[in-house]
Amino acid sequence: MQSSPESSTDTPGGEERHQAAVFVAGLLASLVSLSICLVGLEAHAVNTSAPSSRKSHGVARSVAGGQVAYRVTVRAVRQAGKPVSSRAVSRSPKGRVLMTRSVSWTSGQRYFPRVHVEHPTLGKLSRVRQRGTKYFVSHRSGAGETVERKTLRIPAPAVNSGGLDFFLADRRGALASGKTVKFNLAAPSRLAWYRFRARKVAERKKAGQHTLSIVIEPDSMLLRAFAGEMRFRLDMGSGDVLAYDGVVGVLNKDGDRFKCKVRFTPGTWSSPG
Repeated sequence: MQSSPESSTDTPGGEERHQAAVFVAGLLASLVSLSICLVGLEAHAVNTSAPSSRKSHGVARSVAGGQVAYRVTVRAVRQAGKPVSSRAVSRSPKGRVLMTRSVSWTSGQRYFPRVHVEHPTLGKLSRVRQRGTKYFVSHRSGAGETVERKTLRIPAPAVNSGGLDFFLADRRGALASGKTVKFNLAAPSRLAWYRFRARKVAERKKAGQHTLSIVIEPDSMLLRAFAGEMRFRLDMGSGDVLAYDGVVGVLNKDGDRFKCKVRFTPGTWSSPG
């Protein structure tokens, strides 16, 4: 039997473990609403130092009824084939901003960039950043609440929500071969980190497109029992996330998470001028 979730805090027990598991499902799912269209940068890189950008889109439909739950737009910037920044905005069908996420790679950390997430209607926010071997996380649970902060020591490989897509893209060959890939993911809203694993469930070549379907789940058997599966489909050529099924990190006006099928349309990179 595997151990309980690894984190920078004491091992949770009973009700806290259940709450952590529910949170973990949403944490992992929230990854799909961020820099969904940043990967594949090197595959499409032009041999130039001029910056380029692209605008990509995602549509999330409720698993229960099939109606649109929200739409996400991602604007990404790269330079010399490397990520610089991205900003994702998730909106309700009526146009209300549900969540924003800003990511910056100015520190040069590919898998652990600086990330700032806000839920404007709820007053929630979270931030993560790295300095050397220290990882700084902060979280505010609602408008008017105090911002909580903590410094973590996260074993390698340390990943946050802004860098997970790159982490998976860089390892898609290993995943396609059947290897299970493990990583430690920062969880700012818990002021902690958790260990996850990714594994292949399917691979398909059709109509000129080669895709890889993977499951990401907590490495802890106890958390897996609560959190369930989060399924991603990657483009094997570019590494872009094309689809996601499961609970998402975007919250409705009542603070509840959606359970959706999300489909992404990566944009085309272009340079100014």
